Amino acid sequence: MRLALHLLGLSILTQALQRLRPFHYSTKDYTLKNQHVLHSTRYTIEYTSKNAERHVLPSIILKHHRTADLYKSRFLPSPHNIEAVSAALEFINSSNASSGKPRPIILDSGCGTGKSTILLAKTFPSHSVIGIDRSLPRLSKSLDLPTPPPNLLFLRADLHDFYVLLASSSSPPPQISKHFILYPNPYPKLRRLKQRLYAHPSFPFLLRLSKGGGGEITVRSNFEFYLESFRDSVDALALALSLPGGEASITASSSMQMQLQLPAVTTNFEKKYLASNETCYELVLNV
Repeated sequence: MRLALHLLGLSILTQALQRLRPFHYSTKDYTLKNQHVLHSTRYTIEYTSKNAERHVLPSIILKHHRTADLYKSRFLPSPHNIEAVSAALEFINSSNASSGKPRPIILDSGCGTGKSTILLAKTFPSHSVIGIDRSLPRLSKSLDLPTPPPNLLFLRADLHDFYVLLASSSSPPPQISKHFILYPNPYPKLRRLKQRLYAHPSFPFLLRLSKGGGGEITVRSNFEFYLESFRDSVDALALALSLPGGEASITASSSMQMQLQLPAVTTNFEKKYLASNETCYELVLNV
């Protein structure tokens, strides 16, 4: 009897495992727009739901725009996110006071261990640079890096809450001069579309932080369609918010072809991808 139950349990487990869909990586050749051919690597994402996403994304974006104030009134930020925004505002005001004039603000969203943030702070010494990540263990690794420049602040916060709180902190809100989003989680399944930054309810608030300030948003990923959808979402919201929009470019790069705004390598993800000859892409949006 016990043997029969044991075999039945193994059979059920086997069937369940067979129904699981593993994360799939393409092994096909990929041709870039400049006809430069690269072999895909184990990091290359093969996304089969492009048409389905293109069909539903516009309505999602416009709904987020229409219900932004309702979303803000209902969401409950964690205390550490409220504290992070307060610290960011204090840092911005203190930097402005010390320089005698408003300093441009750079935001490094999802900064991880802070490698890219320190590079930004050194590259733009006259800017106030803020690196944000939700992971305390990742941020703690920034302590192992060289002494950070004085124009740099690291914060632990959830990006979605941070965007909403910062955009609602004043009228007009602090304007982000340069916003870097380097290798965000792609969530490469259609069912998790609304977890991507460009399809999340907080996305209108992200864009408000660059509204009217001549802001520039830079996104990098090895998932080109992510950048295309990010651009389409910005265009849709720009139209709804009466922003210029449409001024965007996507640049492809590999370990043999690196023509991005910042020196390579900016993040650990980028280091890993380029070492595997994985193609990386950069989207630059002027809003």
